[in-house]
Amino acid sequence: MAEEKQMTFYPPSFSDVPNIDLFTTEMPQRPGAEDLFTVPFEPRGDVGTEQGLDAELDYTQGMTAQQSKRITNRQVLLMVGLGIAVVAAACFVWALPVKDEGLTPAQVVATVPATSPGPGQAQGELRAYGTLPLPQLLAGERPQEALSIGRAEGMYEEQDFFNAYRIFYKLHEGMPDDRQSRAQKAFLLYRLALCRKGEGQLSDAGRILREVVSKTQVPLIVSLGRYHQALAELHDENFFKAAKRARQALALIDVVQGEQVWIQVFKRSCGFIENRAMTLHVLGLHDADHGLPPMLFDAPPVPDPFLGRDDEAFLTLLHSGQDEYDEALLAPRITRVDGSLAVPSWKIVCQGASVGALMRRFAKKSGLDLDWSYDVEAEIERIKLPVRERPIHLYLSGVTDAQAVVAIAGAAGLFATRDANDVVHIADPMDQQSLTEHREDLTQWTISLWRNFIDTAGGETDYLPKAHFAQALLYEQTDQTAAALQEYFQVANRFESSDLAPYGLLNSSMLKTNTADFVGAREDLETLTQQYPDVEFSGNALIYLADATLKAGRPDEAATLYKQVYLRKMSPKSVMEVAFGAALCDSLTHQHENAVRWFGNYFRTTAKKPDEQVTQAYFLLGKAYLELGLYDKAQAALLQALEGDVTGTFYVEALESYVQAQIVLKHYVTALSQLIIEPAFKLSRQDNNRITILKARVFRLVGAFPSAISHLVDGLKYLQEPQERALAYVELATCYELDGQLDLARYRYTEALNVLEPGLEAQRMQYKIAHVTLAMGHAERAFELGDQLLKGELDDSLRPQVLEMLAQAHAQRREFGKAAELMLRRAQWLLPEPNAPQADPVNGGVLAPEVAP
Repeated sequence: MAEEKQMTFYPPSFSDVPNIDLFTTEMPQRPGAEDLFTVPFEPRGDVGTEQGLDAELDYTQGMTAQQSKRITNRQVLLMVGLGIAVVAAACFVWALPVKDEGLTPAQVVATVPATSPGPGQAQGELRAYGTLPLPQLLAGERPQEALSIGRAEGMYEEQDFFNAYRIFYKLHEGMPDDRQSRAQKAFLLYRLALCRKGEGQLSDAGRILREVVSKTQVPLIVSLGRYHQALAELHDENFFKAAKRARQALALIDVVQGEQVWIQVFKRSCGFIENRAMTLHVLGLHDADHGLPPMLFDAPPVPDPFLGRDDEAFLTLLHSGQDEYDEALLAPRITRVDGSLAVPSWKIVCQGASVGALMRRFAKKSGLDLDWSYDVEAEIERIKLPVRERPIHLYLSGVTDAQAVVAIAGAAGLFATRDANDVVHIADPMDQQSLTEHREDLTQWTISLWRNFIDTAGGETDYLPKAHFAQALLYEQTDQTAAALQEYFQVANRFESSDLAPYGLLNSSMLKTNTADFVGAREDLETLTQQYPDVEFSGNALIYLADATLKAGRPDEAATLYKQVYLRKMSPKSVMEVAFGAALCDSLTHQHENAVRWFGNYFRTTAKKPDEQVTQAYFLLGKAYLELGLYDKAQAALLQALEGDVTGTFYVEALESYVQAQIVLKHYVTALSQLIIEPAFKLSRQDNNRITILKARVFRLVGAFPSAISHLVDGLKYLQEPQERALAYVELATCYELDGQLDLARYRYTEALNVLEPGLEAQRMQYKIAHVTLAMGHAERAFELGDQLLKGELDDSLRPQVLEMLAQAHAQRREFGKAAELMLRRAQWLLPEPNAPQADPVNGGVLAPEVAP
């Protein structure tokens, strides 16, 4: 094959050669050989240069001119044929490659002139030959250059990938395809891929790497090729493929002997790549792959094992384990390394055998049972035959039973676990019955990968914090909160100098907040802001601290934190969140004027369409205006809340506040109009009951007592909660009282008293019963009820009303002196200011808030 390839080499350019017609005769080509004619012409040795070719052709032309009159037509044809033969022979000699007669890499040297583009090709470009892109040429380049692996390696080490690729390419094409040169040629092909990767030609690099791992039989080169394929798949976010490539790289690296330090670095890097890829894949399935720390999966690259070696060390490393690997071509080799029965150790070499055959053979030798994911219901093994026939390549040395089955299965893209009964369960992660099952299985498997990585990492501080952090993220997805918090604790306390330590505190605080452990979250955030004040997200950490402080029931402290953060330089979104938090804290602490100002900052910052937070801000602003007596502004803000993103219960609360403002403004028709609007969503029965009571109240205020009573009587049959029934009874009794139906009013007040717990509302009902009793002319009974209240632990807010009612009872009994005494006692209590809102003594407080001007 090599000779056939050499016979078809043509000069790349004939622009300087006379009698061009001599070289344009069409020659027969074998099918599929057209690419061979684009290979640059590279003559070898001291002869065959273009100057020699030009001189020879000039000489031939001169001789032809001198003898043109003496030759016959046959002689002309003979001379032409002879000239063609001479030129063809010269081309053949010049195209012969340098033979590698077992020389070391540094001795592979040849003097080769630079080539120029062929006909129809631009300067600096050549068409691809096979799977290897031809090296580009610099403009006007014609120097002689010495070719050697040593020189190319120097250029590669200096990151001169362009020129390194040109030399590696020429050496690769000039090396024969024989068994003796197989390892060197595989190395050159591997270097070509890395050069293209260094130049940014990732597509070419990927194509060459596929040839490296599929066509070479050099185990070390295949392992390194798989490693770089894993990195490429990670770059393209093909995480599952990246994990598989990393496992395949690990499966062959034991072939290297005497390089324990480098081997451990390589194994650690491949294991980290596999775990990283699986973690990102799993987090993507959980939609939790965003907002990760930027340094979470950073890892140092693996040092190049070939750089800096002399010729002997280079060849020793390149041929590591080659003989044993070749012996496993016909059948896998499984050997027990030591005689220990406690912890058996195995050496397994496999070149292309199926995963099923190797697993069965190993199970027979080790005494393990195999379970190929047997489906009891379907009575079939879910791992089909084509999956079991996947070819694998392994060189494992000194592995235990468990390590062996994991590596064998992993090389084929399968998962294997060994249980306490020595049964090996093999599963195909791509063959799952449901997304939930698939996600859960992969999550648990990835957690086990990180556990094993941590157990074998030793004191690798570069990897351990990342491993603990990634494991915590996975625990979060499986709702193992305690385990996740423990891993975050490890990151934050065991690796305080790590860049991930502040992220560990931040994630721990957020997880505690989600589980309502606001005190613990606050402690983590305080530690974060004190120990790491200069981290990039310190402003956000303070916001989280303020949020946690607020949720811990400390609105005063939270308000101070929000206002401190507000002075920092932050994004508009953060400024908006801080303004909302400060306004909320002021609302909770009844600092309504401050709340209004902070809501102003909030609405000046936000540019979002109405959402849940914006709606809540309008609601709280309306409530603040109500407390300040600014009812016009209150009803406008509350109307915005009603038109925003609301839910059932929140809608009713906003509606109650809006109706309250309209009642104060005496806009009863407007209030009723809003009450009869059907919301776009379905309300619960409890929310509907609250609206019914609200409608009845508005009807009562406009004097439509029959309508109010009708609404309440119809709604009573749907009321079950004591608080709801008490509200309805009070409103119904008030309607009866104002309508003059005092018996029914006293009856409903009594029903309300029966369902209320002892306290202010119960005392208010007792007062109302006494008041109605007095209105019915039963002064003695009214006096008894009022006196009973007065002698008990009466709330101060009710004492003036009770004293007045008792005075009226004495007046009915014509005991005017006692009545005057009670009125004097009443006058001693401070009355509310004339312009201040006053709560209705019956409907105020918890039961039915109602503001009067």
